[in-house]
Amino acid sequence: MCFKITDREVSKNLWMAQSAINDDNAALIAKIIKATLPEFRKLLNFSRDVRFRVGPIKKRLSNGRYWSMSEVVEIDSRQTPEEALEVLAHELVHAEQYHEKRLVNKWLKRDGWVCYWNGKRNNSKGSTYNSYMSQPWEVEAYSRQLSLVKTVHKLMIKKIEKRNEKKQSRTQRPTNTQV
Repeated sequence: MCFKITDREVSKNLWMAQSAINDDNAALIAKIIKATLPEFRKLLNFSRDVRFRVGPIKKRLSNGRYWSMSEVVEIDSRQTPEEALEVLAHELVHAEQYHEKRLVNKWLKRDGWVCYWNGKRNNSKGSTYNSYMSQPWEVEAYSRQLSLVKTVHKLMIKKIEKRNEKKQSRTQRPTNTQV
């Protein structure tokens, strides 16, 4: 699991690393996760138990990751909010892949951890950039992340417009005055 004893829960199922608690950018990323999660749930089929952690990720060249065993999406707090939203979409695709059992990790005594994609063993370890990018679950996640972000963006705009229309209609109601 990727949680540390010093992490703090800032909202239900949303945790921040101690080093990110007073970081305005990390706080903004956490707000984006909280605001967009209902929209992502409409578009993707992932576990209701998925939790989120915002904080610096030490692994080189990693902006985010999905921990399938603990159902945790980890987002690096050092990226821009726009990048973080894209990474969130990517990692939630992985959450869906695991939830739907299209991507499965199994421990084999002889081989260690082995990935299965749609029931077939995948022998690529993703140890080079090209082998990592050609893994079928990564191909799918990268191919879907931008369209998911665009759709969530549109849904959020509609939600805000609807909220604004309701506020306007409440302020424009005629009052009953006696003459």
